This record gives sequence, C-alpha cells and structure tokens, in this order.
Amino acid sequence: MSTRPVTFVSMYGVIDNGYADTTVHRQLSDLASLFDDPHLGKNVILGGDLNVTTQWTGKEARYRDWEITTLARIKAFGLADCLDLMRPDGPLPGCDCPDGDGCRHIRTQYHPRSARPWQNDYAFASQSLVGPGGITRAEVIDDPHLRTLSDHMPLQVDFTSV
Repeated sequence: MSTRPVTFVSMYGVIDNGYADTTVHRQLSDLASLFDDPHLGKNVILGGDLNVTTQWTGKEARYRDWEITTLARIKAFGLADCLDLMRPDGPLPGCDCPDGDGCRHIRTQYHPRSARPWQNDYAFASQSLVGPGGITRAEVIDDPHLRTLSDHMPLQVDFTSV
C-alpha cells in the first residue's frame, strides 16, 4: 500500500467589522501558493467554521452573492465540498433560502439568536481525494450532548485513500 502526502488546512472566518468573507478571502489569498503547488496542492483537505453561508434572505440577501463568490473561489482552487457530495436528497427542513426545492444546505450550527438551520461550517478536499469512491462518509454529527460544548456541530469525513 502506497501512501501520499496530504495537506490539512484548518480555517476560521473571523467576523471582522461584521464580515467573515473578507477574512476568508485573505486566508485564501495567503494559501494560493499552497493550492497551486504541484506536490503539496495535489491532496488538500480544508475545513472549518468559515462563518459564510448562501442562506441570506430579505434585507441581507446581498450577502448571499458575496458569499457565493467566496465558496466559488474555494472550488476554483480545485476543492470539492465534501458535505455536498454526500448530502441526503431534498431541501434542508426549515431553510428559507432562495434555492427552494434545490436547497443543498446542511445544518452545521444551532445559532443562539436564530431559528434558521445555519450552515457555515465546511469540509473541502482535492478532486484526487474525492474522486469515484474517494469518500465513504461526510456528515454533520448532530448530538445533543455535544451541543453543550459548542453551538457548532462536528463534521466527519471518511476518505478511502487517506
């Protein structure tokens, strides 16, 4: 069995003056050379609480477009959304995002001031790791006992080749 190096990146989208997408974009800019590296950038797993979502509605709907571009930038680096690849069919119950029946959100947070089932935590991986049969499981662990530790839920992704 051969092994290959895997680069793990943990990110936190600090909310700076009300905006997390600016922090995430700065981090992505700092990581661009890693993602582009022919050796280290081939097998990357990136995860964390990015504090960005595409669930914005109403007077906050403008943030949706901003944060769609943030997530698209991650995809442009060749990383796939592991939770999205393995998510159950159908829209997230209680999500009032503009996607309607096409909603692909997965609740990752029980926000203390909002009933919306927020998704702002993510796990991404290089195409080489998520290819056919590359992921066996990607899920949010929604355990009430763990909610006493954090309002965010842990994400678990199992890869066949890592």
